[in-house]
Amino acid sequence: MLKTASNSSAIMLVKLTTFRISTITFAYLLACVIIYSLIYPICNFLYCLDDTSFSLLSQSWFPRTKFLGLIRWAYNWEVKGLSFIYRKMTNEGKTTEEIAVVLYNLRIEKREKYQLVTPTKERQEIYNRNLALYKDRIAPTLDYLRTVKAYTWEEIAAKAMTPDKETNKRFGVK
Repeated sequence: MLKTASNSSAIMLVKLTTFRISTITFAYLLACVIIYSLIYPICNFLYCLDDTSFSLLSQSWFPRTKFLGLIRWAYNWEVKGLSFIYRKMTNEGKTTEEIAVVLYNLRIEKREKYQLVTPTKERQEIYNRNLALYKDRIAPTLDYLRTVKAYTWEEIAAKAMTPDKETNKRFGVK
């Protein structure tokens, strides 16, 4: 059978109508676009100024706590977004161990990314705290979570998708 233009248009229309996106998913995707296109570059730019002789972040008039809160807010959005990956992997029939490892690694990537744009003084405080608590500069390792904390794979996956409330309070983020 020969395909005509109207035939391929009808097939395309069927494919488009079968792909539905929920309002919540759309809002999350829109927020991610805003974070990546606006907030993260601003944080990155201000971080670059932090290591120069004229440091904008060290000026008394600069709202340093607001800047740190902005970094934390953007990080929280990305961490909460891991729940979409969790649902996708669950629907694909992945094991809880596979899901937990993937989510843990994605959370670590996000943590490193935002630690790099955190001002030097606060970043060093974060590194020192993590070294004291977890013996790792970035975050607790999977081995630490499994052996010392005795978390199950489900708990590791759940924690990977949930921002830390105490840290949010310190930075004034709800």
